[in-house]
Amino acid sequence: AGKRDNLTKSERDSLKTLSNRTDITIKPVDKGGAIVILSTSEYIREADRQLNDPKFYEPLADDPTVHHTQIVTSVLKDLLDEGRITANEHKLMKPVQPSPGRFYMLPKIHKPGNPGRPIISGRGTVTEPISGYVDSLIKHIPKSLDSYIKDTTHFLREISNLCIPKESYLVTLDVSSLYTNIPHDDGISSLIDMYVLHKQPDTPDGHVVATLARLVLELNTFEFNNKYFRQVSGTTMGTKVAPNYANIFMGKLESQFLFECPVKPLIYKRFIDDIFIVLSHTEEELVDFMDRYNAAHPSIRFTHSYSQTEINFLDINVKIEEGKLATSLYRKPTDRQQYLHYQSDHPHHCKNSIPYSQAHRFKRICSKETDFDSSSQNLKSVLEKQKYPPRIIDDAIRKAKQLNRADLISPRPTKSDTQRTNLYLTYSMNHPNVNNILRRHYNILEQSERLKRAFPSVPGVVHRRSRNLKDTLVNSRINSLPPPNECMFCMHPGCLICKQMQHTNTASSTHSQFSMKIKGHLTCASSNVVYLFECTVCKMQYIGQTRTAFRLRFNNHKSHAINLPTLPLSKQLALSKHSFDKLSVTLLESGFKSNREREQRESYLIYRFNTIKQGINESPGTLASIKMLSDE
Repeated sequence: AGKRDNLTKSERDSLKTLSNRTDITIKPVDKGGAIVILSTSEYIREADRQLNDPKFYEPLADDPTVHHTQIVTSVLKDLLDEGRITANEHKLMKPVQPSPGRFYMLPKIHKPGNPGRPIISGRGTVTEPISGYVDSLIKHIPKSLDSYIKDTTHFLREISNLCIPKESYLVTLDVSSLYTNIPHDDGISSLIDMYVLHKQPDTPDGHVVATLARLVLELNTFEFNNKYFRQVSGTTMGTKVAPNYANIFMGKLESQFLFECPVKPLIYKRFIDDIFIVLSHTEEELVDFMDRYNAAHPSIRFTHSYSQTEINFLDINVKIEEGKLATSLYRKPTDRQQYLHYQSDHPHHCKNSIPYSQAHRFKRICSKETDFDSSSQNLKSVLEKQKYPPRIIDDAIRKAKQLNRADLISPRPTKSDTQRTNLYLTYSMNHPNVNNILRRHYNILEQSERLKRAFPSVPGVVHRRSRNLKDTLVNSRINSLPPPNECMFCMHPGCLICKQMQHTNTASSTHSQFSMKIKGHLTCASSNVVYLFECTVCKMQYIGQTRTAFRLRFNNHKSHAINLPTLPLSKQLALSKHSFDKLSVTLLESGFKSNREREQRESYLIYRFNTIKQGINESPGTLASIKMLSDE
């Protein structure tokens, strides 16, 4: 039998057409699971509005990745030489072929004007390894805060036995744009104070953490629409350390404020930037509390809501009933309840577990049986539309209904680490039952003592999900036409290099029949390139390559023409008595994956442009057998 596919050919063709459209941008919303389709021009306009705010961002002339890599490499080497970090830590944090971050937005459809929530993807950036390392050093600190909430279950446990005096107020606060409003100095100061207080054995000192954190905060550069920017305030939402960094900053701020404030909450709990308070005070004192809190730090502001009857916090509706707090499920207006479709290409046990996991969640949140029943019936209606079998839904609800809610919100015992080896596979409906195959043939492994020690039990199978519609249609890059392949001017007024730069999409040899198309959108700011110099008088040519920004390489050549007369280009200019400004330059290609690849390409083009026998180059480059290369 042929391979099964849960999309028809026409559906796949439509998907490809949709993913290639440049006039629209598809994004998940900020909250609720909905999908938004908006015009690319509108998306760019909103991004430009945010990126033009000098309080948070500054534009850059070019990609600073190479320069920032040099900074990080130097700092890490100093820390290693001083004995502040180990060789393994140095290796872990050293950047390898980094790239700039990517700016994208998630539309906030629950707010007027639908602004975008700015996120910067830190994957592959210069500071990604450092951010992950710092996060590993500080992730235990937020758990020590009195206000700390791990999740909904933890919150339910914290409020379950509260006695609420009459006339009390339920209050929720939201920190406005917390991540981007933490000043670097204040954030690092709070981080180090808390790090030293809760320092674990065999970890680096506070100086190391402060140094590394500052690199993450200050080298947070990114690209959007072929332009480069740096975030100058706060931390980017997208770097790994951000949640714990923000959590620690707020923990230090709130502890000092609550200690000094005369209005004391009955309870104060926080989930990163969402705060829940019960105040047994007058409304006037509540307002005074908020005024004081908004004045506690010059860049931190709060929005708040309050009620003497009920309020929503996270995914919970909290009510005051007979001196206790009753809870039920709360769904934000943007919640689309986008559960996995039953016909989607996922393992059956994953799909079959969804009705029970949701009913289990409802049972945990709802303190009254009637609220559980109401939420469960809504769940059944939604899942039936997603083609879930009614029998599976009913069994899940019945099973959850029989659970003891007190057990569900109690702390669960920590699971012991298992030594089982897992086989990781990307799931496909076309795969055989690999679990059965492993169980059936495990006895073969048991016949070898060495393999039996390596696999003391039957290996488990863990499935990664396969590529889905979101992977195909949603991208952190804007959905616009790529820039043309050409060598062009950088457009910066007064750029002396561009006076000698060719604006062209092709390049030709003056001493062979070879010509080529330019590969990449290249300017004097481009790095990781192969380039061509040509004397406009005698038509002699020279091929070179550079890892750094070309403008640096150009200026080096210009300096060498005077100070290093034995170099090939310098020698030719001296012999011909032609000045350096008689040279034109064309950038030929960029985007190489390694230094070796770039050097090999240089050798190939030296041969094709014939710049050794009848040009300026004196060496064929790194490839000894260059003449054996065939045309591309």
